[in-house]
Amino acid sequence: MKKRYVIGFLIGLLCLLSAEAGGPKWHKLKALSDYPPAAFHLKENVAYMEIRWYRTKKSKTPYKTIAVYRTPLEKYPQNVAEKFKNLTPRYSNKADILPRYGNAFFIDTKGKMFRMDEVKDIVSLLGKIDRPAEAQLVLRLHNSEEGQYYRKIAGGYETKRNFVAKGCVGGKETVRIDGSSAFLPRDFVYSKRKCKQRKHTRFITSKTINYERYDAIALDHKGNVYLLGTAKKSKKSDEYDYEVRLDKYARNGKRLWSRKVKGLEEGIASGIFVDDRSVSILGSSKSLARYSLNGKRQALPKDGASTFHKQKNQKQVTGKSYLPEGLPDSKNGLDAEILASAKDKKGNIYIAGSELFYPYGSPDEVPDGMCGNVESVEGALVAKLDRNGRTIWARVIDGNE
Repeated sequence: MKKRYVIGFLIGLLCLLSAEAGGPKWHKLKALSDYPPAAFHLKENVAYMEIRWYRTKKSKTPYKTIAVYRTPLEKYPQNVAEKFKNLTPRYSNKADILPRYGNAFFIDTKGKMFRMDEVKDIVSLLGKIDRPAEAQLVLRLHNSEEGQYYRKIAGGYETKRNFVAKGCVGGKETVRIDGSSAFLPRDFVYSKRKCKQRKHTRFITSKTINYERYDAIALDHKGNVYLLGTAKKSKKSDEYDYEVRLDKYARNGKRLWSRKVKGLEEGIASGIFVDDRSVSILGSSKSLARYSLNGKRQALPKDGASTFHKQKNQKQVTGKSYLPEGLPDSKNGLDAEILASAKDKKGNIYIAGSELFYPYGSPDEVPDGMCGNVESVEGALVAKLDRNGRTIWARVIDGNE
């Protein structure tokens, strides 16, 4: 009996630890219009509030209104209710209620009426964001799509929604909402799981950094591939600190090692050169760093400039016709940018650059003479093709994010 008790205790402990490791549980969010006024928690001095949206700055009649209250408007004397309904919007230089134009109007517990045009002021009337309906309202005020799920986190809520980004590519947006909600940190992750599988392409996700591209490529005499890359230091979409990476792949596409090149900023390095003993990272006029072929950093030679000039011996492939299988794919918003290439002794072609995903359409889809959102999501791309341009293998790193 004692043995059974111990086993039961251990199973319960494992379940508890597993739940904690996964974080707070996600719950389903209702649409904002489905929440009753009682789902919101106004500050004690606020009796009734309306948020009204207008199509133009000169409009007096709202096209959408949300009411939140302790006391419904019909409980007020008729003259008070009429006066409140006739309040018109005003806009300051700090007005930021989205979309288009918006004002919030409220009646306090003493019967005084106020108007405001800033999100932070409306949020302040709710106090701490501690209810799902309030999280959904904050998303609406910032012109964000409504969340589908929520969970409680320290200082507020986290919401997420799944959506079709373009064609076969799916997306997930996660938004963090705190008590002030002046700015909503958000992350987007894209997935090609529903896309037609590319036979020779493998998608790889790095754990902590986020690769955006491979800038340069070089081969050694054994056919191993060395790549100079650029990666974001964080997986978060709203952080923009970068680092330089040096990666080595075998000729069969297996990544052998990866190194963060300390002391270099994005854009300083211009290429790489490989000899029988080392791989050098090159700047505009000199070597910037050197590694052994096994990935160990070495001291720079005194004649770093002469090493730089040897870069010209690397065979290059020109033109953008050498793309791996399945690219470009305009239907699903996929394309590639080739930044560097090389050819081995057998005529095989190695390319390096970025695989691109256009969530809102590619530059080619923007009508002539018009501006458009051509935001792209990038993932580092390296591929090996035969002399006829057929894909032997391809690797896309962080291309799903």
